[in-house]
Amino acid sequence: MEMSESLSFVVDYTKTAQKLLDEIAVTHKESSLNWSFRKNIQRLADLFISFGSHQSIFLVGNGGSAGIASIVANRLWKFCGIKGYAFNDSVIMSCAGNDYGWEEVFSKPLERYGCSGDILIAISSSGKSENILNAVRTAQEQNFNHIITLTGFDIENPLRKMGNTNFYVPSDSYRHVERTHLFILDCILDFLVERKNQKKGK
Repeated sequence: MEMSESLSFVVDYTKTAQKLLDEIAVTHKESSLNWSFRKNIQRLADLFISFGSHQSIFLVGNGGSAGIASIVANRLWKFCGIKGYAFNDSVIMSCAGNDYGWEEVFSKPLERYGCSGDILIAISSSGKSENILNAVRTAQEQNFNHIITLTGFDIENPLRKMGNTNFYVPSDSYRHVERTHLFILDCILDFLVERKNQKKGK
């Protein structure tokens, strides 16, 4: 690949990344809400900051989305002082998968660890993974405070219709969708940290 072709690839790649950030779509369980992306970030950061010490945020995802779940769970406790959990431990996953089937690999642990008032963040590029959908159903049954979904690919995917707040990235590329999902979650967490710092400064 010649230098000019390499430069063209990088330019196109960064343009695509920016385009997807500009085109993130957000829907709500309360269909009357029509907030901007910024307003949604602020609202969720405020929700997180109001958390009590007994409440937790759970994150579920497969493959690259599992990696995002683990990264964000770590950042929640480290930078935000919030209990964050991702069920990606190999023993938990192999146990749940062996005993209950892959479709229940997140929902069964969530039944044991989750409580009313908690938050679930469900990450799936396709929005069609049955184990993610089942995790959301479990969170609904346990009266979680809020369910956040992050999806891509088909705009009519089922996961996008199940959360209280639903972020959708209009792309069929795993890399672009996953990168944008991490950006969204990092944006919420960094805004939360900024709000906490502002309160400390008062």
